[in-house]
Amino acid sequence: MKEVDAKTAYAALSDQADAILVDCRTKAEWMLIGGADLSGIDKQPVMVEWQSMDGRLNSEFCHKIRDVADEDAPIFVLCRVGGRSATAAQALLDDGFTDVTNITDGFEGPVNDEGHRSKVAGWRAQGLPWRQS
Repeated sequence: MKEVDAKTAYAALSDQADAILVDCRTKAEWMLIGGADLSGIDKQPVMVEWQSMDGRLNSEFCHKIRDVADEDAPIFVLCRVGGRSATAAQALLDDGFTDVTNITDGFEGPVNDEGHRSKVAGWRAQGLPWRQS
C-alpha cells in the first residue's frame, strides 16, 4: 500500500480530477473534531465509517466506496492518526481497488509533548483546509 502525509495527499487530490478522499473516522469524530474541506478544489470527502465507536467493523465499507469510485480511481484514506485508515486502505486493496493510499498522519496526527493533537502533524497541523460543523 502507498502512504503519504496529508499535505502530499491534498496536492494529489488537487491535481487528479478523479482522486477521492475517503474519511473513515466515526460520525462522532466528524461532528466533534471536524473534517477536511475540499470545496476549494471543487470536491467533497466521502464519509464512510470504517468502524463504529464500539469497534464493530462496517461490513458495507468497501461496497459504499464502490458506489462512488471506480476500482482504478486514486483513493486517499484518512482517519484520526493513520492507523484505522491503513487497515481500511488495505481492505479496499483486498477488495480489488488498485490505487489506494493511506494518509499516514491522519486528520489530527500524533500527540505533542503536552499531549495535544493537531500540533505536530496531520491535516490540521499542516494548515490544510478544514471545517467543523
